Amino acid sequence: TAINAVAPPGQVELVMENPSNIQHNIAVKNGGLDEKGPVVGSGGTSRVSASLKPGKYVFYCSVPGHEEGGMKGNLTVR
Repeated sequence: TAINAVAPPGQVELVMENPSNIQHNIAVKNGGLDEKGPVVGSGGTSRVSASLKPGKYVFYCSVPGHEEGGMKGNLTVR
């Protein structure tokens, strides 16, 4: 099941708390934009912020293999 989120245009901050023993982060991309938050371990919080224009974006975990494993969602900015 895909995760879908909506945000208004402008500065957007995505926050991901990591309860897992495996390292993860939060990132957002679309076209030429690819912003990544810090990779964190268990109990850590990854944050990424970007100025987003209206459109479709993907938020995901940029740790190799994680996005391909389904750690992603859709972000609509409108």
